[in-house]
Amino acid sequence: CLRKDKWRIILITVLISVLGAVVGKATQSAKSTAQLLYAPAAPLRNMDGHDAIEKILDTPIDMRSIGLLCTSDETYQSTLDAINTSGEFSQPLELDELKDSLNYRITVAKETPYDLEYAPIIELTANAQTPRQAQIMVNTWAKECQAAGERYQAMFQTAAEQSLNSQVLELFEKYQEDQRAYAQFKKENI
Repeated sequence: CLRKDKWRIILITVLISVLGAVVGKATQSAKSTAQLLYAPAAPLRNMDGHDAIEKILDTPIDMRSIGLLCTSDETYQSTLDAINTSGEFSQPLELDELKDSLNYRITVAKETPYDLEYAPIIELTANAQTPRQAQIMVNTWAKECQAAGERYQAMFQTAAEQSLNSQVLELFEKYQEDQRAYAQFKKENI
């Protein structure tokens, strides 16, 4: 029976091997991760401020908000633009394709029935056809998330910085007036 159907068996074996290779190549995927560490600014010393500027500057961003910043349309679009201009992919990616291949996970430090405490690390993950493409995707996404966080921080701290600058200017002018008065006092009394 084997001698009689030898060519059929060889042909079927070759076809199954080719089909397996095509399916294996089509379903090939790689995964790469990056971690973002959220390090809040050091607390300011008590300024006894008039505008509670310390509270404005010291208000931390919560981890869920950072996750929302990373998955905003603006961040995805800037990531897509950076990836497509890198030239590492044979054809440009689409926005939906990028969104489907990127995921994030907020790490949990402590979980109890009454409380959930997040660790200051967000894990970003990218899935692509090759490890190099996955690495490029996740690293680009991490850079864009960092830029979005810096824009968010600047948005909240600009008002406080302007207020501090006006207070510094006011104190400097008062200092100069006091120095002039002291110089006049020394001139008259010495």
